Amino acid sequence: AHHEVLHNISVPIAVYNNKTELIFFNQAFSRLFDLEENWLHTQPTYGEVLENLRERRKLPEYSNFLDYKHKNLAYFKNLMHPTYELLHLPEGQILRSMVTPHPLGGLIFLYDDMTDKLSLERGYNTLIEVQKETLD
Repeated sequence: AHHEVLHNISVPIAVYNNKTELIFFNQAFSRLFDLEENWLHTQPTYGEVLENLRERRKLPEYSNFLDYKHKNLAYFKNLMHPTYELLHLPEGQILRSMVTPHPLGGLIFLYDDMTDKLSLERGYNTLIEVQKETLD
């Protein structure tokens, strides 16, 4: 029942075990990153997923990708509390990622597409500034 609920929600979720192998993902996750579900069912490691996303430009462009990869892999050993990060993808999409320890070991990754929200917020703030300048 737990897996059925997670499969049907619209929030992209990926769960990795202690060995960094992908043990669960939902359709929203595979759609967000345009990943083949057959490949995901082979339980790739988190490092392999990162490499795949980097090759297809589904991750931000980092000047030193190996440092980014090692920093993220270190989460499997020392992450004690949820951590959040904004990912600015090359095609303009902005994702908020949350990484949290799984109670049985490993990590849970959740993603939220913030592109529309931030664009709307930016437009609203611009409108308020223009209105303030006009009144002043």
